[in-house]
Amino acid sequence: MIGGFHIWPMLRIHISNRIILASLDISSVGKKNLINKQLNEAAQIVGGQFKTQYIKLKDRNKNQSISQPADLMFLGSQITKIKINNYWYDRFADPIVDKFSEYGFTAKKIDWSYNYRIPRYNPSVMIQGKLDMLKITSYISNMSNDFSKLKGFHNLIDDINTKHSLGINIKTINRNVETINIYTKWFERIIKNTKAKLAFLVCYYNLEGMAFCLACRKCGISSIEIQHGVQGDQHRAYGRWNQVPKSGYELLPSSFWCWSDHEVDAINSWSSAIYPHHQAFVGGHPWLDAFDESTFHKAHRTSYDTFIKVLESYDVKGLISLSGFKEYGGRIEDWVINYIRNSPQEWLWLIRVHPNEHSEIPKINDILLSEGIYNYEITLSSSLPLPLVLKYVDFNVTAYSSTAIEASMLKVSTIFTDEKGSKYFTNQIPGNYIYTAYDYHALEKSITEILNKPKYLGKHQAKLSNTVKMLIEKLE
Repeated sequence: MIGGFHIWPMLRIHISNRIILASLDISSVGKKNLINKQLNEAAQIVGGQFKTQYIKLKDRNKNQSISQPADLMFLGSQITKIKINNYWYDRFADPIVDKFSEYGFTAKKIDWSYNYRIPRYNPSVMIQGKLDMLKITSYISNMSNDFSKLKGFHNLIDDINTKHSLGINIKTINRNVETINIYTKWFERIIKNTKAKLAFLVCYYNLEGMAFCLACRKCGISSIEIQHGVQGDQHRAYGRWNQVPKSGYELLPSSFWCWSDHEVDAINSWSSAIYPHHQAFVGGHPWLDAFDESTFHKAHRTSYDTFIKVLESYDVKGLISLSGFKEYGGRIEDWVINYIRNSPQEWLWLIRVHPNEHSEIPKINDILLSEGIYNYEITLSSSLPLPLVLKYVDFNVTAYSSTAIEASMLKVSTIFTDEKGSKYFTNQIPGNYIYTAYDYHALEKSITEILNKPKYLGKHQAKLSNTVKMLIEKLE
């Protein structure tokens, strides 16, 4: 242990992220790049302090007090928010907050990241400015941890750097340890002041999330991570944790709220050996469970009516879901563009960009129009709630977007255009909803097969109410 906790989860995620970035060829590990990154980070911190205060003032009716008592604590995520009726709604956390409130439970949401989205649907505390001040404190303290007492640690780092040229250095790891520790102490104070009984977070595998889990553990309350995308054996944060300490890892959530049995089986395949730590359970998909068609149609009335009018002129509707990496899965492959261009004019292609990549829409428009493609829609397809879009499509095409999971829940088949996509999702999606196509002709064949299948008219079975009742019973 280093800094009072087992550092392997933090180290594993750090190494994995570097490998991913290196494989995408979008990360330089040179000294010059590191200096530029540090300068950009410093500039962001300074500007972020002013931005946070401005946002707090502008959306002051939705500000929560940091010390106000609450039954539940939520570490929110900006990336999972969508705009509903002019308010930004966290599609994973807010359904749970609302459902608990029906039973008289109060919640405190703490939002990090400077990508604040206002006006907020539910009140929250904006904490990124405070986290930055804490991070600066950890840098100034310049604490040095003794990694030599970890058997094989230095050999591991040297071996990884030699084989993969990732530029992983001890200073960064040491800084991460100290950042987690100082974040943890602050989260502890919040939890104790609010007297929260249970905590939730949308993504644990970052320094903020790990510190939050550690703080919950120190305060004696459970932390539950709500599934927000792909999981399974192949995922660096959820699959194949071997030789886990008997008492579990301090930086991992107490439990995992999963959408289906597939994700539960992947996590419990390793966590069952250390029961009751890190157990996964099927909680259902909060967003799909809370989704009420009439309610959301009203919330998006103008956009929805326009969307339906566009769809009415076309016989076949195909969805193309792009991932968050522009260099990998976040662009439309050339051969897919060729297929779109040659498809019947009675077909409409709905392009959905990743929530963090809306700025790419003009570029995608330019590419498609330069290819002479006009039978597509991208703006409404990217902004409307995913369930509304999936309701009207015949198939989903993606490299590896987690929309594949949500599509399968609504009985829509997905065609993966990259081997990694089918590999990641094989155990999470029923086989009859998975197709693969790595070239033009394979895509044509898969689409033909899907269009010839009977269309399922059922709906996702709600589980949110049952899950919340189960958690309330445990609290009581």
